[in-house]
Amino acid sequence: MTNKPKIIISVNDFLVGGAQKLIVDQLEYFYKNGYDVSLVTLMDFNERANLYHLVPSYIKVYRINIKSSYDIFGWVRLFRVFKKVRPDVVFSHLFLSNMMVRIISFFLSFRVFTVEQNTYTNKDRKSIFIDRLLSGRSEKIIAVSDEVRDFTIIQQRIKPNKCIVVPNGVDVKAIEKFKKTISKKESRIKKNIDKNTKVFISVARLTPQKNLDLLIESFIDFHSKNLNTILIMLGGGGEYEKLKTKIGRENAEGYIKMMGNVSDVYIYCRSADFLISTSYIEGLSIAFLEALSFGLPIISTKTGGTGVLIKDGVNGFIISDFKKDSVIEAIDRAMLANYDNLSKEALVVSKDFSVDETSKKYEALI
Repeated sequence: MTNKPKIIISVNDFLVGGAQKLIVDQLEYFYKNGYDVSLVTLMDFNERANLYHLVPSYIKVYRINIKSSYDIFGWVRLFRVFKKVRPDVVFSHLFLSNMMVRIISFFLSFRVFTVEQNTYTNKDRKSIFIDRLLSGRSEKIIAVSDEVRDFTIIQQRIKPNKCIVVPNGVDVKAIEKFKKTISKKESRIKKNIDKNTKVFISVARLTPQKNLDLLIESFIDFHSKNLNTILIMLGGGGEYEKLKTKIGRENAEGYIKMMGNVSDVYIYCRSADFLISTSYIEGLSIAFLEALSFGLPIISTKTGGTGVLIKDGVNGFIISDFKKDSVIEAIDRAMLANYDNLSKEALVVSKDFSVDETSKKYEALI
């Protein structure tokens, strides 16, 4: 038994995503450091890939399976879980969880820390109003980057000292260990990729905010003049069929590969040369952090966390705007640069974003 505070980590769902990957690592951290920690997920999508299999068996998991924020029985189930667990501290991620946890905190005594993962420029007025109304129930609002913090302060109209920055992190030690088990050459053999091919990967949920239409259109034009290149797209989501149809219509299946959700992302990272993103919004992307830990330079549009992670021309390249010509220009610059130097600088940046350091900062808040 432990005298340390009981912790719940709560999140909308446990589909494959950056916040969910962070939570997996943090559950392990808090358990190993003597905390009674539980995972609460609100929504289930049984037909879609999730990360429950990565949660250690000794972690208590409560799957509420709420249908929507209007699901009264879902609210009751969630309330009963919180009443049963009696947490001292709750770390909550994403809007639905942040809203429901803070409302329940009116009736049960626990401290709430809500996490803002992104610059949510597309959030509707109702959601913004709810965030503003409930912000007082958060002891602190955790933003994953300075840009996300500044955005959150303005959008939620909170005092600057209410919102603090704790960058996301990844398991750098696990990635280093993995890299020792398989070389880039071996990983390419495993994935049937020619050793002379330039490999670009995209790791993202297939949603509108990731702007993957632009990525596909840009890569098709780029590939027409650079035949020895391929784009591998990792991730599932609502736009899968639409994007797959688009690639087929352009006869691009031979060099743009949609793999869906995969369990061996590390092997793809090991076999790749660059990670590329044309996303409209990102906070401090876990996919970016993992790529940097593999020494992959990043080509990305300028979003919430890119200014922290990417030094243009040093460890990656910034896409100047959301236009096809700008994407192709950034890829061309990457192709002409000294790759070894880019890769070394990527590794240097990655060492500042260990999940252990992130979790220690969460622990300090407790």
